[in-house]
Amino acid sequence: MKNTLPWALFGLVLMTSGTVFAQRNIALDDQSVVYDQRGVQTSYEWMAPAEGQAACCENGCDVGCDQGCRGHRFGRMFERSCNAGCQDCPNRGLQVFAGFDSFRGVADTNWQDNFGVVSGLNFGTPVIGLSDFGIGWQIGGSYGLYDLTGRGTGARDTSTQQQVFLTTGLFRKADADERLSFGLVYDWMVNDAYGEDAENATFGQWRGQVEFEMNDCTGIGLAGTYRDRNDVVLGSVYRSVNQANVFIHRKFQQGADGRLWIGVPTEDRLGFNERPGDWILGGSIEVPLSQTLALYANFDYMKPPHNAGALASEEVTYDIGFGLVWYPGRNACTKALNGSCWTPYMPVANNGSFMTTW
Repeated sequence: MKNTLPWALFGLVLMTSGTVFAQRNIALDDQSVVYDQRGVQTSYEWMAPAEGQAACCENGCDVGCDQGCRGHRFGRMFERSCNAGCQDCPNRGLQVFAGFDSFRGVADTNWQDNFGVVSGLNFGTPVIGLSDFGIGWQIGGSYGLYDLTGRGTGARDTSTQQQVFLTTGLFRKADADERLSFGLVYDWMVNDAYGEDAENATFGQWRGQVEFEMNDCTGIGLAGTYRDRNDVVLGSVYRSVNQANVFIHRKFQQGADGRLWIGVPTEDRLGFNERPGDWILGGSIEVPLSQTLALYANFDYMKPPHNAGALASEEVTYDIGFGLVWYPGRNACTKALNGSCWTPYMPVANNGSFMTTW
């Protein structure tokens, strides 16, 4: 695997997103200009869609739009009310993301964490024959390059770690008729130079979640993972951590979208009468900067099963990431709790949603 490819994709995404943002952070089609008594422009105001245009924009779903967030400014992120369900336009959704990521797990033992860059995409579309039931299909992946200055482990100490996540499955988002959202996906993790001994390892897991929409701006739900494909790392069989989490989902009034979850690992380590951690805490947020561009950040932390000390420091597991998301369909900002109905419901797996243990 060549090191030039992720850097090229990372640079392309940043340049494209930066160009879009620099041109104008919101198109003026759905805005009216406000002037003071002297005729000086003071602000822009959002214009409600004309009757009959609530679900789709005038030019059809192929171009994509959102009638709810046009005209927002970053400083007014939390002003207007949000809407229930999801927005039916556009009829497919693509997210392209790039950013920085830092993680560590038990495979790193007492060596350093792994810091690097990650880029990827996530695509969703209606399932033919099932779209009337709100069923969509999603597929996505990411490529990460870590330890850019080498590794301190002694094994392949000049190597960088390369990591690929692949995620695909089915989903349904809550709408005006049904307050239940759900998703079920399968994740692959493919590694080169993974862990203390810089081994090549591939893992698989199932991941799902169910969410109930309590009101227009808030949902609560259950999320979990279940191990599938194992591999040998450090001479032992490693596998994904089975997780069970409860979460709250909040849509802030002008498009910011956040989740917070807490849970536990649900299965003992192989050959040991102990769990890989005591509890799990995580969160994510996405803040739109324009109709095409958003900031994202996420974290996950699993407390080791031992008290503070040398052993616990070797077994701590966490993942922290932040970056930019580009929405070619111009639906980065939406007032609907679940965004566009056909953008992916489940994010691409990462080292927080896909923890590993022995």
